[in-house]
Amino acid sequence: MDRSLNIRPIRLPDDGVALDGLDGTMTTHQAYVVTAGPDSFALHLKPVPMLTRRLVVDDWSSPDRLWERGWVAEETGAVVGVLCTRYERWNRRLAIWHLYVDPEHRRQGLARALMRVAVDDGRRAGARTAWLETQNVNVPAIRAYQAMGFTLCGLDLTLYRGTAHEGDVAVYMARPLD
Repeated sequence: MDRSLNIRPIRLPDDGVALDGLDGTMTTHQAYVVTAGPDSFALHLKPVPMLTRRLVVDDWSSPDRLWERGWVAEETGAVVGVLCTRYERWNRRLAIWHLYVDPEHRRQGLARALMRVAVDDGRRAGARTAWLETQNVNVPAIRAYQAMGFTLCGLDLTLYRGTAHEGDVAVYMARPLD
């Protein structure tokens, strides 16, 4: 990772404009097709026509947002990545809510560095597991999370019904923190 990168706690509302400017675009030519039966499910990687999605976060300033803590990655003062979390005390789980890195900074270890800071913070709070949700079409994210030690732990065939992502499947991944 480049030495000019700095990871620090998110500062709102000060970071709001910079966070709105992050490019959360995802492009892939593969997707996981989900087959679900009464007792099991399976994911099969299949080629698809080039798919591009701009993932938008609109809760930076919302008082009822679902995340509590966050970190930004800066390069020479510009925000180039963000990761947000919430610690769920009842099951000692660190929920990862947002992880975005600008495209020109991807594949340089920045997401991994942000995750390391968040996981360390979660451990200090008492978390035993880190957990997240992504979409079956977000193969780049699934691969990145797998490289960070996350494994498939479930899915939801209905989460995106009635949304702009109708037809997508929510893929849940987790990793132990012990």
